[in-house]
Amino acid sequence: MSTMLTAFVMGMLGLAVNCLIVRLAAGAWSSFDTRLLFFSSILPILFIAAGFALFEKREANASQFRSMNEMLPLAVVGGAFSSLAIYLSLVITTIVWSTDATGASFSEFLYGVFNPSSLPPLYEIVKSGKQTEVSWGIMIVVDFFVGAFGIFQFIPRQVDDVNILRS
Repeated sequence: MSTMLTAFVMGMLGLAVNCLIVRLAAGAWSSFDTRLLFFSSILPILFIAAGFALFEKREANASQFRSMNEMLPLAVVGGAFSSLAIYLSLVITTIVWSTDATGASFSEFLYGVFNPSSLPPLYEIVKSGKQTEVSWGIMIVVDFFVGAFGIFQFIPRQVDDVNILRS
């Protein structure tokens, strides 16, 4: 598999697992900490790293390093998947908590994804006991950088590291 195809396929798989976890959590609990959403948004990055550890085939040459030209596009893909994961987590949580017991339809989900201003706000309780609205934009931007940084941390930069992980 090519490098970008591996990143894309594994990122999509991680995104699907993220959405499933958030949907189950939002259906089971009436409230949870936003840190759960941040944790679940890291799943695509972990899946991308696992894809590299399992599928990437390279020549074993300890002196060969991945160039910035290879790592930068992967970091952008990782950041995009991480941002998309937190965005979909927020949309899923908002839709599940704002619908009645019958649940939301897929068309409601798609409408919420493409029209986030139509969704009711999410609130979190801060230490002082006050409710504050969750700012979606900041969470998405921060998660982009967390995802990009995660790619640099989890994907081996030295080509020989991939072969060490397999053995």
